[in-house]
Amino acid sequence: LKRESSEESNHISLREFLRFDSYIRSFIGGFFSVILLSLVVQVNGIVSRFFGSFFDGVVAASTNAYLLVQVPIGMFSVAVSIVGLKALSEHFSKNEIDNFRKLSEQSLKVLNFLIIPITTVMVILSYDIVRMIYRDISGIFLGSEGKYSTLALKLTQELFSIYAIATYLLSLSSLLSRISFARRDTRTPLISSIIGVVMNILANTIIFITLRSYLGIPLAFVISSFASLAFIIAVEHRNISNKEDILYEGIKVTIISIFSSFTINFLINLIPVSSNYTFSFLITATKILLSLTLTVFIAYIMGIKTARYLAKRMKTLYARNH
Repeated sequence: LKRESSEESNHISLREFLRFDSYIRSFIGGFFSVILLSLVVQVNGIVSRFFGSFFDGVVAASTNAYLLVQVPIGMFSVAVSIVGLKALSEHFSKNEIDNFRKLSEQSLKVLNFLIIPITTVMVILSYDIVRMIYRDISGIFLGSEGKYSTLALKLTQELFSIYAIATYLLSLSSLLSRISFARRDTRTPLISSIIGVVMNILANTIIFITLRSYLGIPLAFVISSFASLAFIIAVEHRNISNKEDILYEGIKVTIISIFSSFTINFLINLIPVSSNYTFSFLITATKILLSLTLTVFIAYIMGIKTARYLAKRMKTLYARNH
């Protein structure tokens, strides 16, 4: 009788050990979802390399072009997303839904104000940017372009001119994914990423069969990024306040950015072009700097709320430190 009681006690303790509460189950589910999410993201790179392998030099050129897209995403989008994640999580855990939605709105406006001008500059000045990074810098320090051939430069410029469009799409997806994570929802970003991969494979396949062009690789990536973003917007739009205001302000920033970039590019192109690496680098850097500066200036003059908000915050921080 004692032995049976002991066995029953052991059986119960094992069952209790394997019985997870809601928080542990949520953690385990989120943990494996994030792993799958990382795996799915890597598949996109494999897909691009697979289709690029059918064309000479496109795998390397596509990789180099895509790396340039990741720079502003890492500098601004991820930073805004991570900074806002903690506050969003706190609001959600306290059931402060109105504050959660308002913070989501503010985060999106700040991201739009930062990323839309950068994306616009990357698209309009795509050829100049690739030449500056992969030719001028090596030319300044090494005295030559190294082994990055004229053909490789041309391929990278063409691919980057399309990849650059995805900069904003990926940045917005990153922020919306953080909003999902703040609500302890790991399923939505995972499904969004899976949709992106499936669309990337389908679009690449269709374009490859019909057009046989390597430009289909970045085009398919842009299409898949848009599809992925559309899904996560459809899910998260109810967790964001004043959506019309966000859209309206985003359109105004886009128009200002396009005007500024085209104007600066046109005016500076009137300067006689030199093949000197240093001169070429300085011209491109000046175009980028003046385009972004003019965008911020016009946005502030036109009274765009986010421009005024960021300027006020910068003045406050400056006054506090001095």
